[in-house]
Amino acid sequence: MEDTLSSRIKKLIENIETERFNVIEEFWEYVEEQGTPLIENIKGDDNNALVTFLYRGKDINNVMIYGGVPGFRYNENIMKNIENTDVWFRTYKVRNNVKFKYNFSLNYEFDDDYKKIKKNSVVDILNPNKFLFPKDEESPESEESISSLVMMPKVKTELWTEFREYTRKGEVKLYRLHSDILGGGRRIWTYVPYGYKEIKEPCKLLILSDGFEYLSISAATVLDNLINDKKISNVICVLIESIQNRYEELTCSDKYSDFIAKELMPWIYENYNVSKSPQDTIIGGVSLGGLAATYMAYKNSRIFGNVLSQSGSYWYDGQWLTNKFKESERLPIKFYLNAGVLEDNPYDTEPIMMEVINNMRDVLIKKGYEVSYENFPSGHDYLSWGETLGTGLIELIGDKN
Repeated sequence: MEDTLSSRIKKLIENIETERFNVIEEFWEYVEEQGTPLIENIKGDDNNALVTFLYRGKDINNVMIYGGVPGFRYNENIMKNIENTDVWFRTYKVRNNVKFKYNFSLNYEFDDDYKKIKKNSVVDILNPNKFLFPKDEESPESEESISSLVMMPKVKTELWTEFREYTRKGEVKLYRLHSDILGGGRRIWTYVPYGYKEIKEPCKLLILSDGFEYLSISAATVLDNLINDKKISNVICVLIESIQNRYEELTCSDKYSDFIAKELMPWIYENYNVSKSPQDTIIGGVSLGGLAATYMAYKNSRIFGNVLSQSGSYWYDGQWLTNKFKESERLPIKFYLNAGVLEDNPYDTEPIMMEVINNMRDVLIKKGYEVSYENFPSGHDYLSWGETLGTGLIELIGDKN
């Protein structure tokens, strides 16, 4: 991705310099009709397009863009103002097949304090497409999140997150499980497939951290569709609340790992018809949850024979967990790893996510592990983690017949 200048902005600047009457109002009328950001083809380049972000405003110091494009290196994402106008703009060359979300932060103070940035952030009112992440009503720390959404022209239609009227639906229940190890209660959601009471064969088992978030990105719909289409056999999914002490619990925590292995798993075995075979048991998560899933399988390979790690945060502690796998003997674990194509550059996250994920992949393959790997067309956010939950499960436990 690189900063450049769109033909539409060039033309506007030329018209302003020639003092053409009413040129600014004509420009904004065009923008309101088209919607933002403006997307322009690049001659001779079918893989990329020019994306121009626009903001209309006076009496402000600056406007900063942040999100999947152009990323989160805040100081480098300041929009430019056409002198003596209310036009703020910034143009980037972007892959033609990605989707991403973004926001504007007004009067940015060149401070990386995310809470302050978020407080002064707004959606792009000229962009009709929005991505809403709901508030968790039971969590005092949770807030509803609204971002502007961009779907580039060649984005593929999602298959597994699409709600289908005709698909037979499983059932999701909420429990409140007490944990002596963690000290207190924890919300647990369980998904069982349609017709569960009539299923005689033990179901496969999927454990996911960040349960509220996974349900919010259609995890139940994904499982319904996969089972309906016979891509996987019957699965029971247990989703764990990960709001309280999330960073502490999901960064290779023995305490959290013991909670799952010694308290949660016996509860599941007692209450659900699931296979106890490691080959039928998947532990998974996104970002820090992907790191935690990998660590829990490393510690408990007799329980978890499959790891589903989506944009796993393997940067933790100088890639400590990657080095653990490098130094240890191969364990009977199968892996699915992924990373977004927008995680491959310094404009996204630091350290570069794709680099540390690819390093883990390479270490595992060199050790002889079976690893499936996918690059998805987005960045480090929930836009694609629902869909790639589906592709990951197919890779790990898919019915190959």
